[in-house]
Amino acid sequence: MLSATKIVYMLQKQSSALGHLLPQQQLSGTIHDPWLHLAIALSALLHDVDHKGLPNNELLAESDPLALKYGSDECMKSYAEWNSLNIGLSLFKNCKEYQEFAGVISNKERFYKMVTDLVLCTDIASKERRELGMEKWERACLSRHHHSGGGNGDV
Repeated sequence: MLSATKIVYMLQKQSSALGHLLPQQQLSGTIHDPWLHLAIALSALLHDVDHKGLPNNELLAESDPLALKYGSDECMKSYAEWNSLNIGLSLFKNCKEYQEFAGVISNKERFYKMVTDLVLCTDIASKERRELGMEKWERACLSRHHHSGGGNGDV
């Protein structure tokens, strides 16, 4: 099993190697972005931390403390997902290897935004989350289609 440090160094090396072929700006946010790969892996580990096995609508109906804690409009009724994210990232940031990991992340804010977005999009029962995900998907596809010369700009 690889250590987290080894994985991060491998990602940096992959990023550097790809950076010689493509400008770093072109890798960022694409399937070739090594930090996206790590964000996906970390999100998969975090997305059900401390999950109670109840859907968010049930947590709300039962006036569960999570529904009260994460009841703001920003949370979009994704109570369990915000809880998993906050507990999981807290545990991650308190582990002894985190300082070494944090020292090599090129853009921490972007990385943690990717992790947050990935964990929150696992709330498939939320109409608002699904719509937000579809909007992002459409923007990404339209942007990629436009930049590849495949479109005429009429959207």
